[in-house]
Amino acid sequence: AWPGTVPVQALLDAAGEGEAERVLTFITNLIIGNAVQFRCEPVAVPAVGECPEVRAQVRMLAKVGDAPVTLFNEWHRTVAPTALERFLLARLDGRTDQAQLAEAVTAAIHDGVLGLSRDGEAVQDPAEIAASAAELTARSLHGIARVAMLTPVAAPGVAMKAADAQVRRIEPGEAMAF
Repeated sequence: AWPGTVPVQALLDAAGEGEAERVLTFITNLIIGNAVQFRCEPVAVPAVGECPEVRAQVRMLAKVGDAPVTLFNEWHRTVAPTALERFLLARLDGRTDQAQLAEAVTAAIHDGVLGLSRDGEAVQDPAEIAASAAELTARSLHGIARVAMLTPVAAPGVAMKAADAQVRRIEPGEAMAF
């Protein structure tokens, strides 16, 4: 299920009749022993779709450039994205498709914003750059999904928090409170 969650009720249903108390005791012991992670709100992780999306706050932080910024995933764990992943995170707005993302990566390589080398030598061939950019974009998007950074999908019957949709730019010198 990682990085998604499994509801306790689903575990109880799978355990069979008469096993609920034993399963709950086992789950409690796992939690107390710090052997599993738990959340009060479920996380349903989307597959990498045609137009992947991350939270607006993540996009804004990814756009900071070379400044040291710590990014967090849906489990509130720190994530250290690669230069390519950070480039992509800044563009994952749910409206930009994978082909457009690969084109942006290709342009960034041509402009020297991102580097691409093979066997220690910079790749110069435009066709090889475009093919590599498409492959690296797809691989990086799956990596972003694997560490739970894509915008979560609300589990059935669970509404997303309104705060997730409300983002504004923090001006220089302005205090930040979350």
